[in-house]
Amino acid sequence: MPPLYEYGCPQCGVFERYLPVEEYDQPQTCDCGEQARRILSLPTVFVKQDCHYESPIDGRIITSRKARQEDMKRSGCVEYDPGVKQDYHKRIVNEEKELDKSVDETLEREISKMSPRKLEILESEMKSGLTVEPVRLTDNKRTL
Repeated sequence: MPPLYEYGCPQCGVFERYLPVEEYDQPQTCDCGEQARRILSLPTVFVKQDCHYESPIDGRIITSRKARQEDMKRSGCVEYDPGVKQDYHKRIVNEEKELDKSVDETLEREISKMSPRKLEILESEMKSGLTVEPVRLTDNKRTL
């Protein structure tokens, strides 16, 4: 984890920011948009203690951060990043929108191919209160 630095904003006061050491002297902007000045203060140090646990992948005992990294590398895993979950949910929403759009386009296309008689029947059924539930057919199996 990078070091924690304090900055002072003329509008909002003091705020903190985690920054890599090589970026500590770069100007920082407060959430309000004002340029902030770095406050010289004692550094905050976080010490991660090694823990002992059993690898969920192969059952080996993990006794250090290095052993954890090796275990993850061996199994093709990566550190958890909350952004990955957010990206996944955004992708699902976008895929659902694309699917809805595709279904709408297909429906319009198929309706435009109907004979006038079938269109007349469909219209009368819709006026009589018929509700339509789209059904997706895959591999000749009906799924709702």
